[in-house]
Amino acid sequence: MSINLRIKMLKIIVILYSNISLVEYNLKNYPQSLMSASKAKKRLTEIKKIIDNPEVFNKEFEELEKKIIYRIENAWKVLPS
Repeated sequence: MSINLRIKMLKIIVILYSNISLVEYNLKNYPQSLMSASKAKKRLTEIKKIIDNPEVFNKEFEELEKKIIYRIENAWKVLPS
């Protein structure tokens, strides 16, 4: 599998996990929301390792990364103790 194809595949997976996290959050299933956002963050970290250039990564994935971190923080705040 080529590097560009792998990055595109991982990007799609990140977007899917991010959207699943949002749906779970709206359904008040906070643990699952946190898990999905964490999976998205993990895939984003894989992309960061593949690209290995912070400027290129930030140009294409910075907004997505901010969105995922925001979802992790929101789910973490409302998790039951």
